[in-house]
Amino acid sequence: MTTSRGGRLSGIDGVCAVITGAANGIGAAHADAFASAGASVACLDIDKAGARRVADGIARRRVQSIAIHADVTSFQSMREAAATARETLGPCRHLIANAGIIGPLGPTADTDENARRRTLDVDVTGVTSPVKAFVTQVCDESGTIMIASLVSGLRGWSGSIAYHASKHAVIGPMRSWANDFATHGVRVNAVYPGRVDTAMIDIQAEANGLSHSESESLRAKDQLVERFLAPQEVADAVIWVSSDPAAMVNAVALPVDGGLIEPTMPS
Repeated sequence: MTTSRGGRLSGIDGVCAVITGAANGIGAAHADAFASAGASVACLDIDKAGARRVADGIARRRVQSIAIHADVTSFQSMREAAATARETLGPCRHLIANAGIIGPLGPTADTDENARRRTLDVDVTGVTSPVKAFVTQVCDESGTIMIASLVSGLRGWSGSIAYHASKHAVIGPMRSWANDFATHGVRVNAVYPGRVDTAMIDIQAEANGLSHSESESLRAKDQLVERFLAPQEVADAVIWVSSDPAAMVNAVALPVDGGLIEPTMPS
């Protein structure tokens, strides 16, 4: 494996990474992983206090990090964030478009229309706006773009039509961008985590009248590795795909799901 100083993955150490939705959960794990690998990190989130908390935690490790209050549904907000990040940390080499919400749960006929539209706005526009705002920097750096979807973008379950629609919707742009930006040496991929132990799990559990432990015991049975993923396990996969050793990984929809989408034979 090609590494830089200290055994860190080459292509990560000494460059700038930008993570949207970095205030908590998987986004915070991405920020921590890139910082640990030697990157300076811009933590973008509409949750200003949360982004600041993550960035301050990274800065205490003597790694450059900034928090930027930004709305992924607004291109103007993303454009301003791109300018701020570049001015402070230098050009973005790695963009992780991670922000997302779960949206309304329940039968389609009962879905609130405004909530449905909000989910699509955050989870789809919230991918396209950051890519549009940062792509010039990433192209100049021959960098990478990682789209964070979910295994819900590769298969479907009942009760969350807006969320599934949004997660399926980003695979097409990912493949298009991989073609568009290839001449600049840019790789574009998407990660599809399974059931990750974050606040979203608790939201789903509560909606089904389950405790956290009951939810894990019940829902993990239909995947090959029978437990929820830790956010760091998703970040570990993303940072490898973003690094130079993964130079030939491009236009890939990568499940990190413990085998959730793998059909299982009855015992």
